[in-house]
Formats: sequence, structure tokens, C-alpha cells
Amino acid sequence: MEWPAAEIESRQGMDAMRRTLSVLTVLGTSVLFAAGPDAARPPVAAVPAGATVVYSPVAADDHEMQRLLDRLSDLSSLIGQNTQSPDVWRTHLEQAEVLLQLAAHTKGEDHDNWLRLAVDSHYGAVVQSPENDLTAYQRLVDLPGRLAQSFPASPMIAYAAMQEIQADNIRMLQKDSSPAHAQHHLCERLVRFAGEYPSAPEAPKAVLEAARISETQGRKEDATRCYVYAINHFPELASARKAEGGLWRLGQSGEPVRLELPLLFAPGGRDNRPFDLHELHSKLVVVYFWSSVSPQAEQDFGALKQLTDRYQDRGLAVVYVNMDSEAAQGRAFLSGRLTAGAHLYQSGGLDGAVAEHYGIQAVPQAFLLARDGTLIRHSLQASQLEAEVADRLARDR
Repeated sequence: MEWPAAEIESRQGMDAMRRTLSVLTVLGTSVLFAAGPDAARPPVAAVPAGATVVYSPVAADDHEMQRLLDRLSDLSSLIGQNTQSPDVWRTHLEQAEVLLQLAAHTKGEDHDNWLRLAVDSHYGAVVQSPENDLTAYQRLVDLPGRLAQSFPASPMIAYAAMQEIQADNIRMLQKDSSPAHAQHHLCERLVRFAGEYPSAPEAPKAVLEAARISETQGRKEDATRCYVYAINHFPELASARKAEGGLWRLGQSGEPVRLELPLLFAPGGRDNRPFDLHELHSKLVVVYFWSSVSPQAEQDFGALKQLTDRYQDRGLAVVYVNMDSEAAQGRAFLSGRLTAGAHLYQSGGLDGAVAEHYGIQAVPQAFLLARDGTLIRHSLQASQLEAEVADRLARDR
């Protein structure tokens, strides 16, 4: 990919900028820099509301770069000191303009870093601004077009469009009494985004998120269309494999659930052979996918312990599938806990083979399997299992 020729001619200037980049940290929506000199600095003009500025990539001398970096440091400090101020969003907007100017003076990885931070600053301004003031939101709406003019072919154009969609969703959730309506609106926008930016890395994720929303809202036809779209348009990506799992969940396949994974705690005598779900054939099975980093897991394990205490003598088995980045994390979480059931480990988490095969996009969640291994319900929360298990066991009598 070719970028506009925006070179820092001075080696010292480039070194100074890279040193500044090395101490840059994004904290919330504030861009923080190491403290610079306290000498008087010429201001960087903020863009008035409604104005549009197109930045032409140009080389900058050391003085200009340092001026922008110093102003950025000042603005970041102001944001950090005034996080509760009702006007802090205006500082976020000014910060965003400085970041765009820095992007115009650089290229390559540094160029993309500045642009991404500029987008995030616009997003931060929207989140912090009053509900009845649309200045920051309109600036974010206009941002993809501005980036397309100033920085054509930049991947940050699509990133800005996605951030605007997320900001719009937050605004709708704040003012709309129906979260379901806001989610449906988000779903429609995500699908349009994938059509407008088919080559963007965010596109397959947007389609899968739209499918997940449709699925949770019971709109199976919409979810199916999204999954099929992902399979057809991104056949080489993991998204397509997750979409196939989504179709399986929606009943496109009557095959039993197959699960062969290593045990999280390997007892003696098994030679570390993987656990095969087929061993539980003829039992009603709950498969609980979880991660120790989820706050919900603490409560869920209590509910699952009560469930097994009540129903394991009536033919219920619970299988726990840990999806932490390291198996040691799952073992540490379970230390000292009383549970009944098999504990397995899926390496790779949500990017692992099992998650892809069955379209698992979030944890914790549970599958309920019939005695023949076929899926009864998916995407269940632990709090929903009591009623589902009791109903199914009553039918099996």
C-alpha cells in the first residue's frame, strides 16, 4: 500500500518524534505524553464547529513537529485534569485536530498511529459531549470523508466509519427506551458497513456481530443471511468458519456435538488422553464455555454446582470448557472450588477450533445437549439452565 510522500527530512526530528511515540499511552480516551518543557508554546488552532479542513501531507521541520507534540501534551494533560468537566469533549476535539496535523507530517506506521488516535479522540469527544449537542457527533460523522480526502487509501477511513457506528449505538441506547430497537438499528448499520468497506479488516467482524445480534433477538432468517454472507465473501478467513458454526447452531445441521479436548486437570491412569464427549452418551449434558477473566464466571459456578447437586442422579452431566489464554489461569480460578463434572481446556480461546466450529463468539455461555448428543439449546446463561434442565428431564421420564 502506498502512502502520500510525507517525510521528516531531519534525522533529529524523526528521532525526537519516535522518542515521543515510545512514551505514548492511550488511557481511556485521553492521549497522554511524558511532560515536555514548560516554555511558552504557540497555540494550535481548533477547528470551528461546522468547518471542514483537508490536510495535505507535507514534510515538517523540527520546530513545527515539536510545536505540535508540545500542544498535544498540553491538551492531554488538560483532559487528564478535567475528566469530570462538562466541556472536556471540546478538548478532545482540539486534540483530534492536532493528531490529524501530526499524521499529515508522517507516513507509514507512525502515520497510521496518529490517525487512529485522532479517530479515538473524536470518539471520546462524542462519548463525553452533552446529549443535546451534536457538534462532536457530526464531526465524527464527517470524519471518514475528511480522511478520504486528506489520506486516500488509509485503512483508518473504515476504522473511523466503524467508530461512528459504535458511537451512534451508544447515543441510541442512552435516549431510546427500547434497547432491542437500538440493537436492530446497529445490526442494519453493521451490514451496510460491510457492503461499503468489503476489504476492511472490520468487515467480517461487523457481519458476524450483525448475525449474533439477529440470533439473540430471534431473527433467524436475518442471522442466516449474515452467516451465509460471511461464508461467501470471506471464505479464507476464520470468520467464515465461525459463520459455519453459526449456521450449525441455527439448525442447519442435525449432527451431534463432537468435543475432544484435553482435561484441564489430568488424573492418573488416562495417559493424558483427550476427553471425548461421546463418553457421556445417554446423559443430558450441559457444556459450559467459560473464562476466568469474565466477572460472571464466579456467580455461574455457584449456579452450576446447585444444578449438578440437584440433577446429576437423574442423568445430568456438566462439562466445563475453559477458554483462557493459558490453562494455568483456569486451574488457578478453580483452586479450592467444589464442582462436579469434567473440566476441559480449549487452547486459543474464541479463536480456537471448537469456538470456530460451533460459532462461539462470547463467553460465558452454555449448550444443552440431548441424550443422543444433538443440540437442544445454545447461547444459554447459567441462570437459564435450571428451567431448561428440569423441563427436559421431565419429558424424558
